[in-house]
Amino acid sequence: MRNQKRWSPALAVATLGALVPGAAAGQDRLPAATGSSQSAAFRPQGLPAGGFRIYPTLRLSTDYDDNISRSNDNGRGDGSFVIAPTVAARSNWSSHQLNADAYYRSTHYFKRTEQDHDEYGASASGRLDVMRTTKVNGNVGYARMAERRGTPGDLFISNRLIRYDTYDAKGQVSHQFNRIGVTAGAGTAGYRYDDTEAQGVGIDQQFRNRDISTANGRIAYQYSALTNIFVSGSYNDTNYTRALPTLNRSSKGFNVLGGVRFELSRLLSGQIGVGYIRQKFTDDRFSDFSGANYDLSINYRPTELTSLSLTAGRSLTDSALFQVVGVLTNDIDISVEHELLRNLVLQGSAGYSHYTYRGISRNDNRYNLGVGARYRMNRLISAVLSGDRVAQDSGDVAGRKYTSNRVTLSLLLTR
Repeated sequence: MRNQKRWSPALAVATLGALVPGAAAGQDRLPAATGSSQSAAFRPQGLPAGGFRIYPTLRLSTDYDDNISRSNDNGRGDGSFVIAPTVAARSNWSSHQLNADAYYRSTHYFKRTEQDHDEYGASASGRLDVMRTTKVNGNVGYARMAERRGTPGDLFISNRLIRYDTYDAKGQVSHQFNRIGVTAGAGTAGYRYDDTEAQGVGIDQQFRNRDISTANGRIAYQYSALTNIFVSGSYNDTNYTRALPTLNRSSKGFNVLGGVRFELSRLLSGQIGVGYIRQKFTDDRFSDFSGANYDLSINYRPTELTSLSLTAGRSLTDSALFQVVGVLTNDIDISVEHELLRNLVLQGSAGYSHYTYRGISRNDNRYNLGVGARYRMNRLISAVLSGDRVAQDSGDVAGRKYTSNRVTLSLLLTR
């Protein structure tokens, strides 16, 4: 899953998406509802609270992973138990909107108890309908998170997961001029890391602390009722708050993207964008990054019971290695969901990621496969069984080569 810390020239403002509670609370991909399973018989009703409805959820899950450390020697296996309550509040006003979310996730391992960790966070978002054609959106969020094993930010020699705090705030205004829509926004985000240890020796991680300021804009032309042509741009200023004596990892960059957003029919919709990105590093020893950029999202629904999706994109990801200013990531993911029965949804997924480490000669390739099934007993209770396999190889002797197989069983209680 992409629950890594990302400062992305491709999607500068989308960096903040990793901070919202849903990103951390839903790290294991679950089959969603499609077709008739979204009927009133299974749709959560929530609890009335004045002008809001409250949607509480409790997830209890257990899993077994044969390589929990994602180590080169394919490590040791262990199981874990997760308790993850969440609550969401949604306004039901005739105009304007206000939402709030909060989550808590506690993970406990059966044998490797040093890997135990808790995560939690909260966010609020709103929309102000100034006029029928003018909207103002904003959100703020905070999260306490743990680095995922095997991600570019994971320092695999550490005894325990690296913990960090994130915060974000952003705003956006949009206006529709007949066929032309204009959007502009700005935001800020911050990351603060705890130190970790390996074999009882402390390892400083505060050199990764950083603040990111962003600005973005988009112009879209409604070519037809179902097709928009757009041009978008974004700017980011990444400032590392504790510069190392021998290395300054701060940078500034921008992205320009143009493309089309379409809904060709009830069956096929999506967005395709291509453009240019550039990131300039403060330290002259690191060459600036520039090149082509792309962003792709396509959804295909051949029947009411089956849906397929394809996503692909490019981003620059943080690294736990102090001599690496960033990891250039190219991702592609394919998933399919099928409603076998009214209360049974099946899912399959496959993905590929290529990581290029900026500053050292290292390239990683990661492959993942997943399958899952969600059985809805009724509106309140669902059971989920899923399995996934991750394999990574590296073109550098210092890289990480591993495979990991995991099986997860979950019980979801919703209201």
